[in-house]
Amino acid sequence: MNNINRLLICLSLFAMPMFVSCGDGSEDLTPSAPVVNLFDVNPDDKSPEADMRREFYSNTGIYLLYSDLLGTYIDSSGNEKEERVDFNWGLDSHTSDNISFEELADEEKGIATEMVMDYFVPYINVENGSLRPYSILLVKDLKTGTNLSKANYYSCMRCFCINMSDWLEVDKEGAVALGKSLLKSLVETKITDTTPELAPFFEFCQEYYDDYYIYNHIPEWVEEQNVEWIYERGYLSYIEDWWGEREYDMFPAESRDLKDYMTAFFSEQESEFKEKWIDYPLIIQKYDILKECVESIGIDFNAVKL
Repeated sequence: MNNINRLLICLSLFAMPMFVSCGDGSEDLTPSAPVVNLFDVNPDDKSPEADMRREFYSNTGIYLLYSDLLGTYIDSSGNEKEERVDFNWGLDSHTSDNISFEELADEEKGIATEMVMDYFVPYINVENGSLRPYSILLVKDLKTGTNLSKANYYSCMRCFCINMSDWLEVDKEGAVALGKSLLKSLVETKITDTTPELAPFFEFCQEYYDDYYIYNHIPEWVEEQNVEWIYERGYLSYIEDWWGEREYDMFPAESRDLKDYMTAFFSEQESEFKEKWIDYPLIIQKYDILKECVESIGIDFNAVKL
């Protein structure tokens, strides 16, 4: 590969001591030039932007970017080349996702950096956590996909790009909500109804997933839609028949059940949730299983001070 950023990543991931047989040891070995990390700030750059990036890395161990242009270099033919964040490149794969965005204005960079630092990064800045990125790129008007639709973030192997458009328009309360919403979106990409660690969560309601009509398990449901019967079985909601025929009301399937708990998990304080559902032990047990699973991927829910 002639892409120096890819080379840097490969070296950082797979570097190991190398031992060379030198015969009688008389060879004169000249060390090669050190690999330059273009995610880092140029030591000669003394601008306010550079200082913010240095401080961010010093506090988090995560590189901060405001542009996908990492730097320039001279190739083996003497030509100047640009090195950019390659959003579509993986260590052993390459995608073709469409991505567009606008860079933040200079006066927006400090505001955006402070908001992300205060209301999002602390959640995921956990050592060895699977959500902790190598670098964060702050932009606005981020769009992705075939039709370039608005996106709140885009994640690739060595960069996590955050759309700051909404963040720039809110107060502290709004920033807290955006931080939690972004965290929820990330967690939902890691934890799904097929996550092995969540198997105990789904065991409580397996019989209802398999035979989902409420009437088949609670015949009296047709006469009285007592929602407490739903809660007693470990559900937070049920699906009402569109035509109002109660015998076709359903228990949620695995994905809907998990979505209900995820929504509650990220929108309510744990103490509030458990006080609300104190009379329904299955709900409390499922919540605790989900919490343990979420925390295991590397999240500190107490890191952001509300």
